[in-house]
Amino acid sequence: MTQAADAAREASLVRKLLEQRRSWLELGDGLAVRVQRPAEAEYHLLRTESGPELARRFVVDWRGFSESALLGASVGSSDPLPFSSDTWATVCADHAEWLTAVVRHLVEAVTARITEREAARGNSEPSSSAPASR
Repeated sequence: MTQAADAAREASLVRKLLEQRRSWLELGDGLAVRVQRPAEAEYHLLRTESGPELARRFVVDWRGFSESALLGASVGSSDPLPFSSDTWATVCADHAEWLTAVVRHLVEAVTARITEREAARGNSEPSSSAPASR
């Protein structure tokens, strides 16, 4: 394989891995955000970062957002806006219910991942809480 082909294959694999960590969160009124579950090495961020920081870091896309959705129909265009983490951070900072929903979604995604990993380990490794055999 050529170096370019290897790089393309690697980029494709990374996209697929990230896609597995992503899910849509409906916010209401036709608005939704795409949330990327933190990697296992990032779980500590749920304890150390604020809601706005988590929302900025782990929301990676949106749908249904337009100027009119954000500013009002009489002020803005109804054309879909491309996702911008800066715009998202500004908007969600003024919508506490969205921040709460994103953080709750992140916690649920991490909890589901931990449960999934523990179940997989339970089928192949002895439990750390099982008494040692003598």
